[in-house]
Formats: sequence, structure tokens, C-alpha cells
Amino acid sequence: MEVYVRCIGIERLDELLKRSEERLADMRGFWRSAGLYLVKRSVIDSFGKEQSPDGAKWVSWTQKYKERMEKLGKGANKILSNKGELRRSIGYIAFRDRVVVGSNLRYARRHQLGDRSWSERNGGIPPRPYLGVTERDRVEILRMMYEYFRRRRR
Repeated sequence: MEVYVRCIGIERLDELLKRSEERLADMRGFWRSAGLYLVKRSVIDSFGKEQSPDGAKWVSWTQKYKERMEKLGKGANKILSNKGELRRSIGYIAFRDRVVVGSNLRYARRHQLGDRSWSERNGGIPPRPYLGVTERDRVEILRMMYEYFRRRRR
């Protein structure tokens, strides 16, 4: 380290460290990309394939609910896609040091985690997770982070 410092000069090293610190302190640009990736993956995989992020199939409609949807002319709809509001509501907020992905709809949590108290005589609403981070997502986000720092280094 001492040889390197002498070659580039202490002022230059100080400048490089300061720029690196600034880049690390505010990574909103990176977190926006990660948020967009997670939203797209959620919409495509979860809603498109009717499964949780880890690949587990969602619980099917009950027979009674299926009959109700058919009467309404919506029998061909996918699960959690009655009007498409839940799928469209998924978004993200990027902060300096993290991203939060979710929905602002009142009933979003009920579908993600399930709710036994809702329509108790029918067994409630089963959990149908549509948000989450898989190991594949972690690998992709790490790759994205590597690319982010590689581009910023230039």
C-alpha cells in the first residue's frame, strides 16, 4: 500500500477514496434497477404462472368461488387477476441503501400471507405469495451490483 500511495500521491488517493465513498453512500440508481427487476419478475413469474416466487403453485379457487366467477363471466380469469389491480399495483421505492417492493392496496397483504378470518365458513383466503426474493434473484441482483460498480469505476 505504501508504494501505491507514493506513486499516485496522497492527494490523488484521498480524492479516489472520497469519490468511492460518495458512490457507496447513495446507490439509489442501483436500487431503482433492482426494484424494477423484482417488480417485473413478480408480475411475469407469479401472476403469469400463478405461483409463488419459489415456484410453488398457488392454491386453486374453491368450487364455490369458481362457480361465482363463471356466473360473472370471469371463469377464465387467472387467480388473483380479477381486475388486474393487484398486479398493476406492485411497485418499488428506492432509498440510498435499499429498495422496498410491494403494493399499497388494502387487500394485498391478505393475498400474500392468507387470511383465515376472511370468510371463515369457506376456510378463509389461502396464502398466495406473489412477492419475495429467491436465490436466483439474489444472484441476479449481485450481478447487477457488480455491473453497477464496474460502470461507475470508469
